[in-house]
Amino acid sequence: MAGLNRVIEDMLKLCDVQAGEKVVLYTGHRFDEQLMNEYMTALSNLDTDYLRVIEPVAAGSKRTAETPLAYELFKAVDMAIDVRYLFPWDEDMPRVVSLHTPEFKKVRDTNPTLRWLSVALPFPEINYRRLFPSQEMINRSLAGAKVMEKAKEIRITSRNGTDFSCRKDGRQGRYQIGLVNREHTWDNYGCGNVSTTPIEDSAKGVIVISPGEHWHYPTCPERVNIVREEMRLTFEAGKIVKIDGGLEAKLITQAMREADCDNVYRIAHIGWGTNEKGVGLGNRLYCVADFEGAYGNTMIHFGGYGGVGGPHMSGPSVMHHNFYLDGKLIVEDGEIVDSRCQ
Repeated sequence: MAGLNRVIEDMLKLCDVQAGEKVVLYTGHRFDEQLMNEYMTALSNLDTDYLRVIEPVAAGSKRTAETPLAYELFKAVDMAIDVRYLFPWDEDMPRVVSLHTPEFKKVRDTNPTLRWLSVALPFPEINYRRLFPSQEMINRSLAGAKVMEKAKEIRITSRNGTDFSCRKDGRQGRYQIGLVNREHTWDNYGCGNVSTTPIEDSAKGVIVISPGEHWHYPTCPERVNIVREEMRLTFEAGKIVKIDGGLEAKLITQAMREADCDNVYRIAHIGWGTNEKGVGLGNRLYCVADFEGAYGNTMIHFGGYGGVGGPHMSGPSVMHHNFYLDGKLIVEDGEIVDSRCQ
């Protein structure tokens, strides 16, 4: 990992980290010591006032505990960096404190200046460099969010049978650029996308997920990654009412039912990826930033994101779809074609 501290330092500079700022470097109890040394070198070079925090193991479990002490610490800092791993999935790998909880919402309400950067990249010596945010990706994401902001209707189609629509009248157009350079922001390093939260009762139609595409489902007992048999999601009045398909469809249907929350069937955020450096599921470097941000993908996530309450269920990211805003074609078969969003 020689020299990775320079990449991390450049990343932190883009996050507008200043000398003297209070920064928490936060991991679960399993971590890459070499990588943490690279972070600490970068933070020292920037003359920050930083702490290294290791979350303890929950009693009787391999999972990381979420402690009140950690929440109190986050209320007093300028920036938190959590370094974690999501893909490839490791059943024993701890998950750090969740951002999508009522407790953490209280932290952010108490500390409105907090900037939070999640970094969930395997193979850091390659992926930190590969996914370093380009100015083109940043510009593309910002421009796309402005277009999304003004739109009222979303429609998605595909050659495989997707024909779906929803409304977003008045809802915010959002973006991710993998950086936190404004107060009260969160982002996922390496990710680039444009999204919104649709009107809750407006989704209708069918979304088809083809074999070889990806549905990440963190609460499913059998982790669904590569979809092997076609899945068809049928929406009525804003909710999934039926999931047709093979084994993956059955597992996801069961996990949604066990969540016992109506909102897991509703869309939390929907949009398209903007990162031209993203790779596909078959690439060994593939990670959460590719899942959510690969150029031209369509992401549809359910549950506790984007203002929709309930468990965070995640969802599919699909390629080769067409994404329309108010009848204007934005993404065609996985390529961003609207000049305003390129």
